[in-house]
Amino acid sequence: MIREAYNTHARLSVRKSFTDTPPTLHRAAATLARVDFQRAYPLASKLAAVAFAGWAVTKAVLIVSGMGWLYALAFVGMNLPLCLFSCLFVVWMLDDNEAAGALALFSTILNSLLI
Repeated sequence: MIREAYNTHARLSVRKSFTDTPPTLHRAAATLARVDFQRAYPLASKLAAVAFAGWAVTKAVLIVSGMGWLYALAFVGMNLPLCLFSCLFVVWMLDDNEAAGALALFSTILNSLLI
């Protein structure tokens, strides 16, 4: 009796509606398949490090222009030099040592946000 109530045609339609992929996903998958992530990751990491270091310098300049040198020196502290050093470390070391470069990228981001 249970087997008679089970509708296999409904089951196939449910399965078909969940397994159909829209054409936009096919295009996105084809685009991602063409990206060489081995070359894109270092480039994106270096770009992010330079962008965050630029953001830190911009914030420091805004603090200097608004409050003065002494306030900026107390407010920025060692975060700006550490951010700039970490940015240079990412640019120089990411190709040689990915783990150290990723750690330096994290340091760049953290120090730029702490300013």
